[in-house]
Amino acid sequence: MVSGECKTVTDAAAKANCTREYLSRSLSRPDIAEYLRNKAGRTIAIAAARAAAVKVDLLDCDSSHVRNDASSFVLETAGIRPARDPQVNLNLSVSAGYIIDLSNDPIDVTPAKPTNNSA
Repeated sequence: MVSGECKTVTDAAAKANCTREYLSRSLSRPDIAEYLRNKAGRTIAIAAARAAAVKVDLLDCDSSHVRNDASSFVLETAGIRPARDPQVNLNLSVSAGYIIDLSNDPIDVTPAKPTNNSA
């Protein structure tokens, strides 16, 4: 299954001359799962080397669009890339609509009552 020869557990069981149930139970064992994980990691490492070679070969392609995409990928992989999003810094003075006072000493904020000394 790791090499890609068998796509399903049934196919892999037939190739290994065992039952599908036995193979399925075996695949859930921790030692088998770790072996498959390591094997898959090695397969990906080898494929990554091949994929890198393909990207380098595409740099000499006749299509300018393909060359552009390949060169952008290679440069980005090397850590050389333009900023993806423009960096915009805004300094806005925005006042809050409400102020919440969490101090221990409450302050009376009720409006003062008008006085009746209008003589």
